[in-house]
Amino acid sequence: MKVVGIVAEYNPFHNGHAFQIEEAKRLTGADYAVCVMSGNFVQRGGPAIFDKFTRAHMALLGGADLVLEMPAAAAVSSAEVFAECGVSILDALEVVTHISFGCEASDEKEQALLCELAELFVLEPDAYKKMLQAELKKGLSFPQARAKAASEYLKKNVSPAVSVLSQPNNILAIEYLKALRREHSAIEPVLIPRRGDDYHCTSVFGRFPSATALRSLIFSSGQISSSAGSASEETVFPSAIEDSGHGFFHGQLASFVPADVLNIYEKTLSCGHAAKSADYSQILHFALLSCRDEMTDRFSQETELARRIGRLLEDYTDFDSFAQLVKTKNRTLTSVSRYLTQILLGIDTESLDALRRCGHAPYARVLGFKKHAAPLLAKIKEAGRIPLITAVKDSPLLTDVSVPASSLLKTDIYASDLYHIPFANAGKKYLNDYRHPLIYL
Repeated sequence: MKVVGIVAEYNPFHNGHAFQIEEAKRLTGADYAVCVMSGNFVQRGGPAIFDKFTRAHMALLGGADLVLEMPAAAAVSSAEVFAECGVSILDALEVVTHISFGCEASDEKEQALLCELAELFVLEPDAYKKMLQAELKKGLSFPQARAKAASEYLKKNVSPAVSVLSQPNNILAIEYLKALRREHSAIEPVLIPRRGDDYHCTSVFGRFPSATALRSLIFSSGQISSSAGSASEETVFPSAIEDSGHGFFHGQLASFVPADVLNIYEKTLSCGHAAKSADYSQILHFALLSCRDEMTDRFSQETELARRIGRLLEDYTDFDSFAQLVKTKNRTLTSVSRYLTQILLGIDTESLDALRRCGHAPYARVLGFKKHAAPLLAKIKEAGRIPLITAVKDSPLLTDVSVPASSLLKTDIYASDLYHIPFANAGKKYLNDYRHPLIYL
């Protein structure tokens, strides 16, 4: 049995994701593709546009055979923790033979540089660490300082390393390679050059738009009632929902999304079930106020950031504006948004310590699978080193508080309930994690 693993967010699922799954299966000859996917909140900081079961459904229709949920504590952490968790879960299944991930490195020379950088960042020799500290003292952000220090240490031109380390998929690719080495994993990496628009591109071109562009398209093509249900607010959605029914979905959007997935988009958006960070502004404000006195102790993974948030809290207006306010020259907006999301979900230092004590692989929680993948699930249940959860309500982890995985699973459930608050406030019903059935195709 050959199984290829993919760590992803699918926020939302599009042609590029379907291409990667298809290409990964072709290059590896895999019988199955297993995806470890972020839940309702994602690594860039903030909510996923569609809930985790909807995105799992899209992934299965787009070529995946089994979709597992990444624990929320890892899903909203740094690229290093995100990749470490994804790789560790795949490794612990004891069935995965390959892992496939996208990168902007388009040729063998650039991909070799990724491997070289991954090796350096795992070993972190003293000379490199001194170079890194020297660059940080110049006021550079960590990504900029790391690129310059790595170039100097490896005696490479600065431009190639800066270019490689400035691309988000390359950064994640390096983290996957680092995690494989740390785990001493036998899983074989398969790098697939990214197709289509740049990750950060906000406009759609061709058949392979970025997820960023697709979210921008969805939120800028028309207007319907806010998911938060406020009469004074409006959330931007495709105008074709109101103007011409199926026109948007079977016209413009059909160019960017696999045909089988298109109906899920139409159903979800027509019901107004799409989220953005602004929908959680009041909830975040309450969370920040609630932990103001203990923030620097409880969320000590970013002590300086916690202090800055405390100083600026009186100027809070909404999620996005506050993230911009807290951002500094050497602190990226994404890292600030991610930290705010950790506070929103109560993912504190203890949560991250619990994740580490689990070896970044506390359990394999199934969101959905295809019926022909039943032998794969049976093999995982037989050989896997971590609990396989198919029904949350029946999991012993909910009652065995002595194991660190227990608190992590409860955080996932809490994050899911919190994600649906704006929809519930607007009168939209949802099934909680105890009641929601697996996606089964």
